[in-house]
Amino acid sequence: MSQLDKIEKRIRNIFEKSRVLMPGSNQNDQMVKRFSEAIQALFMNEIPREIKNPRVQFTLNPATARQWRSQVQWEKTLADLLLLTAVEFGFQFRTWPEIKIDADPSRSEEEINISLIDVPYPQGGETGVISIESLENAEQTEKEIQKTPTLIIQGDRTIELTLPVINIGRKGTNHIVINDLRISRNHAQLRKIKENYTLFDVGSSGGTFVNSARIEKHALRPGDVISLAGYTMIYTIYQPPAEETQKGITSEIKIPDEEEEK
Repeated sequence: MSQLDKIEKRIRNIFEKSRVLMPGSNQNDQMVKRFSEAIQALFMNEIPREIKNPRVQFTLNPATARQWRSQVQWEKTLADLLLLTAVEFGFQFRTWPEIKIDADPSRSEEEINISLIDVPYPQGGETGVISIESLENAEQTEKEIQKTPTLIIQGDRTIELTLPVINIGRKGTNHIVINDLRISRNHAQLRKIKENYTLFDVGSSGGTFVNSARIEKHALRPGDVISLAGYTMIYTIYQPPAEETQKGITSEIKIPDEEEEK
């Protein structure tokens, strides 16, 4: 099976399961094909690299753009698809991709164009003379931040990983509780080995996947895309600025303080 066939199959499976972007897909076979071709063109025309702050823009016919925006969870559906596809082409997204839709009347209803940029983080602070000491402090702070292993959950929440063992599942006694019926009561476990975390599946029914491959045990690297039976998260050691990490709090996820563990 060619890479394009794999992408098309994945897109078709996502839309058949969720009906998010293409409800009533009988008339959308051509759209799926165009979507697959656009995603392949996006990644094949770019040099594989690490992207710290990805923004992906879809340019669509206005009618198609309105249809996509009207569907619940359209941003999450597209982000999941892009995350899983990017790793197959050698890309690593260090944060959840920002999704933008632009309407272009000159395009047909089945035409799709996708572009990808790495958005620079804003540089805060006042302009003026900067001492060597302040530069050293800033560099040290950046190093400390980047050393913190972090999970980005569904693009809405970041969880810093500090415990040596972290259990993930639907059961309330887990460190990270995910109230999603796809998740097993005890689904996966993170274990800190030296300075890095290794992910283990603990007998889940839906499976644990890293970069689209089902795993029993996997030593995580920054940019790895984790899927717990379809529930997606990113493992990273990069911490975005404070205003970027506080996009929202989801009630279905919790992680206790270390004091509570004792």
